[in-house]
Amino acid sequence: MRRAGTLLFTAVALGACTLERRLDRTTEEAPEPNTSEFLRPWGDSVPPAGVQSGDLVWIWAMSGILPAAGAPRLVEGGIVPETRQALDNVVAVLTSAGATPRDVAQCSVFLADAADLDAMNAVYREVFPAPPRRVAVAAAGLSLGARVEVECTAVVPSTP
Repeated sequence: MRRAGTLLFTAVALGACTLERRLDRTTEEAPEPNTSEFLRPWGDSVPPAGVQSGDLVWIWAMSGILPAAGAPRLVEGGIVPETRQALDNVVAVLTSAGATPRDVAQCSVFLADAADLDAMNAVYREVFPAPPRRVAVAAAGLSLGARVEVECTAVVPSTP
């Protein structure tokens, strides 16, 4: 009964609210042009590997795929070579946006097996000596049977 009373009070309170037009904004302002750009460091024939909007870069689902292999295929050898290739792919996307690994603010790492965390971390520290914030989770069903996928967010440095 208490929950029903709370919901009734909330509905009445919200019903009593009014919306007012903000006077500090004019409708004549032209919208900002879309500054988002897909990042394709390996050419237009390959799906985009990230997007840049202003000084922010989002890189998604980088696995140990060999970008010049034609049909997508993973590098062979397990977690270490896959992690190295995935991070090489991340660096290529960062470079295409005018950024470096030092500009990465956050990463998410998805591992097919949590037991691979230490091996992945060893390679991760080679690319990110001062590692950015990171989340690492075990996830089943990575694309192409990958052992690792990496997503990153970076801030492109301003040019003077």
